[in-house]
Amino acid sequence: MASDSKQHKYLTVYIHYNGLFAPKPLVCLNDVVVSICDVDFGAMDLKDFNLFIAKLIEGSCDNVYYCTRNEPLVEGIRRIGNDADYFEFIETGYSDEAGLRMNVYLDHENEPVLDWANMEVVEDDEGHYSEEDPNDDKDSQLSDDIPYEHEAYDYIPSLDKTIGDEFLHRVSGMCKDINDEAETDEVETKNGDDKPVYPVHNENQKWDKMVPILGVRFSNPMELKIV
Repeated sequence: MASDSKQHKYLTVYIHYNGLFAPKPLVCLNDVVVSICDVDFGAMDLKDFNLFIAKLIEGSCDNVYYCTRNEPLVEGIRRIGNDADYFEFIETGYSDEAGLRMNVYLDHENEPVLDWANMEVVEDDEGHYSEEDPNDDKDSQLSDDIPYEHEAYDYIPSLDKTIGDEFLHRVSGMCKDINDEAETDEVETKNGDDKPVYPVHNENQKWDKMVPILGVRFSNPMELKIV
């Protein structure tokens, strides 16, 4: 006898019937559950067990499976097909892992339940249905918190296009040349006026002898066109 009759420690068996099995993940849907906790299943054999279940559900129980309460159905489902399977079911129920509680499932549709379970376990091992690792988000969050230091560049190109070009450097007005200030002071000194006097276009000068002068004044657009 597998049960402890002296201490009245019987298995609590949860019988699932009138349900439908579905794969991926393997579950029993819309089933009716009845818990039995005052019956000494260890004193029975498979024939007595089937008669008890058939009387309880008022129907046949050709395909009987069991699984511990703390184990996923796809990993722990086993079939009770003979007396050896039944006594293994009893021994498993009285183990420390099961804690005197077992699930019993009745398949009324002759579904390939064990084939579904085996296929799902194989696919899970290959990574098709494996769950995401919760530590992945933590690792990603930690990597986001790490500051990124940019490498220092030895050469930083300047955006000032006037560098190296004396004409553009003067026209831009970004930097005054010392010679410019000296020329301005000299003009102001000679004329005795705050405003500098710029050279005026000479109409009598030949065109091929003309030299462009920075700051020259023209009296009309035609003079500028000639230059």
